[in-house]
Amino acid sequence: MRFLNPTVLWFLPLALLPLLLNFIFPLKPLKLPFSSVLLLRAARDSRLKKTMAAKTFILLLRCLAVLCLIAAFSKPVVGWRFFSAFSGLTAGAGRPVSLVVLADRSLSMSAAFAGHSRLDFAAGAGTGILRALGGLDEAALVFFDSDSGAGEWSSDFDALSKLLSSAKPGFKGTNYRKALEKAYAMLALRPSARKKAVLLLSDGSRNGFASMSGALNELPGYDPAVTLTGLAFPAAPNVWARGVSAVEGGGGRTRLAVFTGNSGGSVPYGLPLKLYAPAFSGTVLTAPSRAGPSAVFDLPAGNDLSGRVELFAPDALTQDNAVFFSLARKELSARKVLVLYEGPESLKPGGGAYFIKKFFETEYGAGGAFTADLMELSALMRSPGSEYGAIIVPDGPGAVRQASIIDAFVKSGGGAFIITGASEKPGGEPALLSALGFKTAETLERDFSLAAPDAAGNFEGADFSGFDLDRVKAMRITRLEAPPSFEALWNFRESSGAAYPALFGGRRGKGRVLVWTSSFSLSYTDLAAKPVFAPFFSACLRRLYGVKPPSLRQTLVGGVYAGSLENTDSLKVTVSAPDGSRSYVLARDGSFNYALTDNPGLYSFNAPPETGTFAVNFDAASGESSLEPEPFPPWAVLPGNEPVEAFKRVVYGVEIGQFLLLLGLAAYLAEFLLSRRAL
Repeated sequence: MRFLNPTVLWFLPLALLPLLLNFIFPLKPLKLPFSSVLLLRAARDSRLKKTMAAKTFILLLRCLAVLCLIAAFSKPVVGWRFFSAFSGLTAGAGRPVSLVVLADRSLSMSAAFAGHSRLDFAAGAGTGILRALGGLDEAALVFFDSDSGAGEWSSDFDALSKLLSSAKPGFKGTNYRKALEKAYAMLALRPSARKKAVLLLSDGSRNGFASMSGALNELPGYDPAVTLTGLAFPAAPNVWARGVSAVEGGGGRTRLAVFTGNSGGSVPYGLPLKLYAPAFSGTVLTAPSRAGPSAVFDLPAGNDLSGRVELFAPDALTQDNAVFFSLARKELSARKVLVLYEGPESLKPGGGAYFIKKFFETEYGAGGAFTADLMELSALMRSPGSEYGAIIVPDGPGAVRQASIIDAFVKSGGGAFIITGASEKPGGEPALLSALGFKTAETLERDFSLAAPDAAGNFEGADFSGFDLDRVKAMRITRLEAPPSFEALWNFRESSGAAYPALFGGRRGKGRVLVWTSSFSLSYTDLAAKPVFAPFFSACLRRLYGVKPPSLRQTLVGGVYAGSLENTDSLKVTVSAPDGSRSYVLARDGSFNYALTDNPGLYSFNAPPETGTFAVNFDAASGESSLEPEPFPPWAVLPGNEPVEAFKRVVYGVEIGQFLLLLGLAAYLAEFLLSRRAL
């Protein structure tokens, strides 16, 4: 029972006033003459008992009459099932209703339920409720997901029903806070004489309450007189694709990792993911990893690549099983390296040049990323040809002539990777290092380990998290004084925690230079014998050539894609959506922003002569794919088998004030008749 005027409840103690007066001024029982004969005593006693019972009943009737009178003026509404037969009498016949229908069209409403989608089921329930409204009632339909749309008041319930039935779920998350604030703001403008109610056609997903840090009454514009009703759906297991990452692997190939999520007890491992890309496809099963269940695809070498990865899992929501990717990567036309070794001894197993030669025979080199020619350092008599982009010098001090040739090669735009060899001559300055601006400070001989790479992005795109770098040892390193334009990219670390530069990097002229302060020979360090050597050396070569790691061009549904162009002129960019529609944005200073991203998929842009693609994916981090409902939603839950009848009971109920007045009148009439008989 709901009392629309709670202040009247203060007068309820008046219902006990007749009982109080009876104790103060008790009614005297009827007396029989004391001189009555003994034969009439039994009749007298019986008469006395009946009289006292009658007076007690009269007192209760008086209390009931006062109680009914007070309760009738409080205008109570009963939603009990016993009075459900009378609910239709008040639908539209009593105070008119202003109803805000909040229709959820977030991603989770696409989940299958009872042979349809959740949104289809919710729309059917909402249509039935709209058709049950009376002629004086009004309703407003507001669609919402992570944002709330607009709504207008209308009494054309058929038109609202058609609009609701034609709604389709999107790919955004759920935000109940914004939706409820919108409903309260709209109802605040309606007359106070109307009943006010909100109908939430949603699945009650738990993630939708993430923005509601407090209770319902803390929302702006909250009105306790507004009746909240809504649906609820049971939990369902689900598996989804939650994102992709890309790092460069061996042979110039990109390793694309696709991560999955799961809820409701669904199995996350052993599920097939199939990749679709132009002239390439493949299937990989999900397996455990540090970042959770994932599948890794080795993409072929080449320039930009885009496609789709789809997860095959028998769950209720399939719209979150696909993830799109668009890789921005540019291959160099020539990645030929000239390796200058000091002598035949360095090519023997265990020597620095030996491990470098072996590197170019692995998938990291021979697979298409880099190739190399080997030459003795002393044989270098002139600048290498244009087919070489970089020079590597392992453990060779170099003569002055070769040093000047290599320095000129670097200044003209080439790259140089110098492995110092940890010279045994303290204070000595090899000609090659000296030509590049380095000075040898001292040689340190003690145990060092390899520290983690610099987190500032010097090795962007290279993943070293799977290697135990503490096990990489060095017995001898060289402390160098680097030119001001160089910085330490990686460090050695000794047991005390002190750090010493392991790798310097910087620009010299038009070229790039890397300097390793130890050696690759086993007599100095075991780095070359560790699994980390191949990805480390490959990352060094990418930096030497100025090759950027593969990057994902993507944004989330509803987000803004920030695109970049090589052309810095102001020009018009044509963007084609997955559905074939086209729109135009203006690019300035080589950048443009595109915001029409309501649907996931691959979008293409065209700014002649430049073209490209970018991917739009749903926001898996929002938790929308976890089909777990809030166990205690802040609204009256309408059962799925009879939502219309339950809505009428909760919102309309039966205003029983008139029934209470009749009951009070009947109580007074009964009290009057019994009092006359008692007298």
